[in-house]
Amino acid sequence: MKKSLSLIGLLLYFSYALAVDFRPGSSIFVINYQGTELKNRPNQNAKSITSLHVGDQVEIIQNTLKSADSRYFAMMKLNGVWLEVKSNNGLKGYIFSGDVSNIPPIVKPASDELLNIDLLGQIINTYNEINQVNLYGKQYQIESEVTQFEHCTYTVSNYDGCYSLIYSFSTMSFHEVFHQMRNMFLDYNQETGKILFPKLIRRSESEFVFNQPGSANEIKIVLQKNGVIDIQQILCS
Repeated sequence: MKKSLSLIGLLLYFSYALAVDFRPGSSIFVINYQGTELKNRPNQNAKSITSLHVGDQVEIIQNTLKSADSRYFAMMKLNGVWLEVKSNNGLKGYIFSGDVSNIPPIVKPASDELLNIDLLGQIINTYNEINQVNLYGKQYQIESEVTQFEHCTYTVSNYDGCYSLIYSFSTMSFHEVFHQMRNMFLDYNQETGKILFPKLIRRSESEFVFNQPGSANEIKIVLQKNGVIDIQQILCS
């Protein structure tokens, strides 16, 4: 049974991971905060032609369909393919699809040290809703504020002294949501001068749980059965 569950979880993960359709002639954008390398061959050990920065735009020449991956943690790696691309200054080479998206990221300075990067898009609508929820055998009336973005629905709910924050993505792949989470919750260490990213602390078949740098709070990426991917966080006073 455990092996069957693991196989189901693995297949579920791959279905989320490989959802993006990279078509020749289309533009894609670097969403990895640390950038990505333009390689001279579709191989991780190949020579780097140049470094691309977050927000940089390139054009797809072809999808090589050659599989690639990048391991971020012992318990998690991003899967993708090698894409042959052309940069704005005419350089041609290969990049890892797990570092890019066809959604243009909004990149703004957050401070002298950090950038604010998101794939949410523009706000389309905001409204309030009230739901009855059973928690631990007790009925709660929960009021939520919902903000609909182009690529996400953000729901903030208040109950029993806690706030539930949920970003729901129905059209984005796992690697896009992972980079969105990573870019949202990074921090800067003044003493070392290093950027701190969330680290994976545990996972199950459908949940990836990360720490929030500089805080005791946890962040979850949750794979829903309906294909939606959530970034979830609960904050209590």
